[in-house]
Amino acid sequence: MTDAIDDLLARHGASEAVVHDARLVVEEVACNAVRHAVTPDAPLELHAAVDHGRLQLEFRDHGAPFDPTTCPPPQLDADIESREIGGLGVYLVRELAEEVQYQRIDDCNVLRVTLRLDNDAATETERPA
Repeated sequence: MTDAIDDLLARHGASEAVVHDARLVVEEVACNAVRHAVTPDAPLELHAAVDHGRLQLEFRDHGAPFDPTTCPPPQLDADIESREIGGLGVYLVRELAEEVQYQRIDDCNVLRVTLRLDNDAATETERPA
């Protein structure tokens, strides 16, 4: 999936920073779906397109309903030993994306993630070293 996103973004002249962010989003969503929803009979689908300077990603899986947009943010200030496991990937996706939407359609989880292709300066200056 990440190779397909790399190819799509290369055709649209996306910067390395945008490609990096898109790869992180795809990896996080795909890993969670594989862990919780994907089976041999119910694969994860990814539809991607570039439109008006934005990468539109749509993930579909047949797992149990799960709306990541309602997950509370992790307690990043909490001591690592006392912090609950999970939630960092969802947090990362929400932080990197311009928009994240969830719907349950025809017994499928449908997650739409929008990333801007022109966020080079903000991404490079705001990303921790």
